[in-house]
Amino acid sequence: MKKIGDYIVGPASELKAYLDDESGLPVPFNDDDIPSQFRPLIPLIRIWGIGDDVLRDSRVETAPVEERRELVQGMEHLYPGLVNWLGGDEAQKVQQTDAYHALSCLSYAFELAAVIESESGA
Repeated sequence: MKKIGDYIVGPASELKAYLDDESGLPVPFNDDDIPSQFRPLIPLIRIWGIGDDVLRDSRVETAPVEERRELVQGMEHLYPGLVNWLGGDEAQKVQQTDAYHALSCLSYAFELAAVIESESGA
């Protein structure tokens, strides 16, 4: 593979592997930008805060039950406050911070995990 300007050129198999590796990573963020009340969620963000919707959903859906349960239990008490924060002043900014994006991705992972857990009767 090689980079030509803004483009990466190479065989499809190499490009797919590169993109899978890059897009399946959690959103990068600065810990200090996470509001203090949500800092206990940082370890969860580093696992579940995947920016790509399809890859994030796949990760949640294929996760072992114990890992998904840890996500739900780790988030459920902070989720109402997080939703209020995500829908508050920060959401009105022209460009949200990486921390905002990371917390949004974590909330999406939590929502899907909570649905899966409730449907499984866990």
